[in-house]
Amino acid sequence: MCQQGHDSRVLVQQQYHPEEAGVSVFQDTPLSFLKKAKQSLAYRWFYFRKNQLARKFGPLPTPFSLARSVYSLPGHALIQWADIIHLHWVAEFVDYPRFFAQVHKPIVWTLHDMHPFTGGEQLLLGGLPPNDLYPLLAQKQLRLKRKAIVQAKQLVLVCPSKWIKSQSIVSPVFKGLNHYHIPNGIDLTRSSWMSQREAREKWHFPSQAFILIFVSEHLQNPIKGLAHLIQALPKTNTDQLLCLLVGKSEGALPGFPFQHLEYQPKEQAMAELYAAADVCVVPSLADNFPNTVLEAMAAGRPVIGYNSGGIGEMIKHQHNGLLVEAGNVGALQQAIEHCIHHPDACQKMGQQARIWVENTCAQEKITFQYEEIYEKLGHDLKQGFNAPLTNALGPDS
Repeated sequence: MCQQGHDSRVLVQQQYHPEEAGVSVFQDTPLSFLKKAKQSLAYRWFYFRKNQLARKFGPLPTPFSLARSVYSLPGHALIQWADIIHLHWVAEFVDYPRFFAQVHKPIVWTLHDMHPFTGGEQLLLGGLPPNDLYPLLAQKQLRLKRKAIVQAKQLVLVCPSKWIKSQSIVSPVFKGLNHYHIPNGIDLTRSSWMSQREAREKWHFPSQAFILIFVSEHLQNPIKGLAHLIQALPKTNTDQLLCLLVGKSEGALPGFPFQHLEYQPKEQAMAELYAAADVCVVPSLADNFPNTVLEAMAAGRPVIGYNSGGIGEMIKHQHNGLLVEAGNVGALQQAIEHCIHHPDACQKMGQQARIWVENTCAQEKITFQYEEIYEKLGHDLKQGFNAPLTNALGPDS
């Protein structure tokens, strides 16, 4: 937005990329001492109860976050300064009851996962199940979220995938609100044009290997499907196969042909790792519009992915990647072997992947779509009315 001449600021709980300009880390006295102590006790009780339930029912396959927070954002200088608030991933940073009751400004909220409209889960396998492993906690949080959301002055939901839009519009929290479909964008000027040979030399990877890359912030997150990849990895050609596992590891990882690298915070470094690979594998059991797929395709690499969540909206089977039935380890193995034995077809799919990103997710295209929403909300602020957007970017798009 700043590149387009908009005065845009970012407020975060933690900053992972210190070199980024225009970013403010929240530094404020969150609440009065008594209120902070009360919230702290609530947190401690929540996690105690959560651990009890985990021992009884087993852990959830996805992180579980509260709708409450010890942080008081409404009085922050940047919140006061802004005309429009744009929320992204704000679990346990935004306090739902306090924020939506006290912030009387238009709000755009990009849904990066399901947490904003579930009882606390970030992703749910198969969508919204009728029964929850933590029914009392989930039901209480759903009621709290819905009660808070109805106080919002003007709230617009942006969904990176059609899949998450289909889940959100029927949720008890966001049902009846305006939803727009805008894919995640990527700055293609930052994508590495380093050749595969140069990338492998820089990172000391074998030049003749067939390299798969698997990326996840937390490698052992069961929803990301590393266990499926380990099962599917072909037992043939292991002398030429190398599988890069990029992300944080909380446990033991398999040995050769796997090689573990910590997640690289700099975009250029990640782009080089994608460039070094032949194929990116994304066997997620549930996902929205994963940046892993987007970044790999921007580097000109085809993606083998499970047909779950929004992944099927990104991969066009045998065109820019291979789409596999979610959970079908045998089909995943066949897809990997197909790429190993058909390198020319694999390379062509990678070229089409780059073209798809340029046509669909280039940052300039995505920025324009957000600009239209901002301009509409800004016009409403001045006119004091709420009219629908006038072009193709309507609530049903």
